[in-house]
Parts: sequence; structure tokens; C-alpha cells
Amino acid sequence: MFSTMKNIQIFVFLFIAISALLVACSEDKSTPNSISEFNVTGMVCQHGCGGSIRKGLFEKEMATQVDVTFDEQTGLGNIAVYHNNKGVTTDQIKELIEGLNDGQFEVEFVGTKEYTAPAGSEAPTKNSTHEDEPIVEAKQGMITFPNITDLLNSLIH
Repeated sequence: MFSTMKNIQIFVFLFIAISALLVACSEDKSTPNSISEFNVTGMVCQHGCGGSIRKGLFEKEMATQVDVTFDEQTGLGNIAVYHNNKGVTTDQIKELIEGLNDGQFEVEFVGTKEYTAPAGSEAPTKNSTHEDEPIVEAKQGMITFPNITDLLNSLIH
């Protein structure tokens, strides 16, 4: 009887600790709430340089969508980064882009505006593309927890 009671107390403590951790981490920092715009010099094309910038931001999970435009006449690129401003700062984005391709790019922060996904649509994701842009796919792992009822029953029996 004592051993069963001790097991239940341990389980309740673990359940409360895990629940508190989940609540504390429940804010989804991967859902974009901002669009930050940057001017980029040092680009030579939209697809290669833009793809390099996208890849860098996606690999570091700093963006859910990156829109790239490039003016061949002026050599100026413009990058719109969809991100969560509680998870990633514009300084971090700027620093990452400037560190790509052995420091090829110089970045000037233009501004940030609030972003809200339109009602009934999904927020932009890494798979969001424009017609002429390549598709980038990424998969995220998922954590699953055991059924609490089954776990309690196994402790009691």
C-alpha cells in the first residue's frame, strides 16, 4: 500500500511539473506575427542569393516565409521576413544574413509591420512560395506523451 501511494505521489508531482512546463512553453514562437523588411546589397541574382538567404533563415528557424525581390539594374535586393518577434529579433535576422556566404551581403533594416494571417487561411509556412520560386520543404519532430489514464491505472495495479 505504501509503495503504491508513493508511486501515485511521484506521478502527480511529475504530472504537475510537466503541465507547468507545457504551459510556460505554450506560446507558439513559430507562428509569424511580424513582417520585417530589409534592403540587401551584395546580391547578384534573385534565385541563388535569395535561395541562400531563405535557406539560412529556415535552417535557424528564424522565419516561416521569406519573400525576395532583386533589381538587376541597381543590384539591390529586398527581403521580407515573416517571423515571430518574440522568438527572433530583427538584429538576429540581420546578423544571420550578413554572415551568409562569407559575409557577401550587407543588410539595412527598413522596418517591421504587424502580421496577422487572414481569417480562414493558414499562416505562411516554409512551403509557401510564389509561382517562380523553388519549393522548400522542412519537417518538424513531434513530442507525444503517454495517455494519463493508462499511466495512472498501471501505477495502481
